[in-house]
Amino acid sequence: MQKIMNLDPVSPDSMGDAIVNFACHKYFSIQEEKKASEAWKHDIAAFKQYAKLNEGIDYDASPELLDAWDMEVKRLAKDPANAEKSGAWFLSEAHKNVKARFNLK
Repeated sequence: MQKIMNLDPVSPDSMGDAIVNFACHKYFSIQEEKKASEAWKHDIAAFKQYAKLNEGIDYDASPELLDAWDMEVKRLAKDPANAEKSGAWFLSEAHKNVKARFNLK
């Protein structure tokens, strides 16, 4: 029988260890993504509450404003110059831009 590839033999134990390591890495990566997603959702909710209480701007009551704010966050995120900015900066800067666009104080 002709060899198709020149592979070093792998013991079942080392193959099993590799699978376990991969599975653990994948699990912890997913957990970190979930934590980051939950933190981002919390930051958004907190900022919307701040805007409502301190500026009278209720994003949840206005789908038009909420969509504009969301699109502005995404627009800012696409700019490579903003790569090192914090999530709070994106929310605040987008809010500032939406207020200017809609002539809100």
